Amino acid sequence: MGVHRRRRLERSGVSVRRGSASTPDPSNRPSRSGPQRKVTGSPRELCPAHRRSTRPTPSRVRLMPLLRKSRSDLQALIGATARARNIDQTFIEKDFWVIEVLRAATTPIDVLAKDGSRYPVRTIFKGGTSLSRAYELIERFSEDVDLLVSFPDVDSSTNARDKVLKSIRDNVAEHLTLDSTRVVAGAATTGVKRNVRYLYPRFRYQGSSAISEGVLLEMGCRGGTYPTQQHALRSMVAEHAIDVLGENPAAWDEFAPVSVAVLAPERTLLEKLALLHDGASRSPDEGADETLRRAGRHLYDIYQLLQSDDVLAALNALGPSGVGELCNDIDEHSDSAGFSFTPRPHTGYCTSPLLDADSLCQTALSEGYRSAMSLVYGAQPELSWI
Repeated sequence: MGVHRRRRLERSGVSVRRGSASTPDPSNRPSRSGPQRKVTGSPRELCPAHRRSTRPTPSRVRLMPLLRKSRSDLQALIGATARARNIDQTFIEKDFWVIEVLRAATTPIDVLAKDGSRYPVRTIFKGGTSLSRAYELIERFSEDVDLLVSFPDVDSSTNARDKVLKSIRDNVAEHLTLDSTRVVAGAATTGVKRNVRYLYPRFRYQGSSAISEGVLLEMGCRGGTYPTQQHALRSMVAEHAIDVLGENPAAWDEFAPVSVAVLAPERTLLEKLALLHDGASRSPDEGADETLRRAGRHLYDIYQLLQSDDVLAALNALGPSGVGELCNDIDEHSDSAGFSFTPRPHTGYCTSPLLDADSLCQTALSEGYRSAMSLVYGAQPELSWI
């Protein structure tokens, strides 16, 4: 990273700049669990919302036609959006399906406790896709949906939690009307994480080879939940159709916004710094260098986040002690999950080997950064700037 970025990091342990503060949700405090709401009573006494099974039915009654079933209209809107935004059509197409995966994956759902009561589960959108779609802070296409599934702090079994993850998986497949051959299971740990790739019906564009097939939904329950913000999201196709072409927001079912809790960008920034700091500290360990090669995109994201007045104002509002507490919370979650981590230097990340031009990690970082640029559709900063 360059000297200017180092100076920003030095001021508060991460960064300092004037700007309007973003207000985190005050109900979200540092915790390993979500809010608790016990649902009691017999099935006859409970309202329908409290009688959800582990696999919920979709919460929204479908009244509008499905754009994804009208292939010619969808293809025309993808083309118009791509031309207007000067973005590859394959990116626009995948973004459409990413939002639909997110819509279904965040349908309200409960977990069954051992005493027979049900408690709501929180789903929080995080990662690179949240930075581009919820906050518009990066111009990099992130092809996955990273979903933090926050279980309440109640006595529930591993199998009960796993049923929730499987229900989210199945709810998405049902929403997209995909059969089992187009739902590909990935890495999974019972009751802890579950990755699934949804192979949506694609148009055969001659586009970027950097984008992989399908939408990858990555569900996990081991991350921190504080702070978050609430956002309403639409696909790029829906935004273009409504805002530019003047189409009725009720014209298609997929034009309805998706309301979702999103991890605040200041935590995402610190999580990315923590990951890179750990890899840089362990380099030239073979595993660490491979992690850095795969994590080149984080360098771009960090650069973009540090350009945001809102993000820097949020860090200023936290102050050095608040930033330190948030970094400690990130390390504690990594430790409890069994992930590799290296504690943040007491002087802040400005003294991390990540910023040392002579560090052995720089070769792997450079390779990873060059590879990540194939997914950046906006300005591509030189690595020396970062």
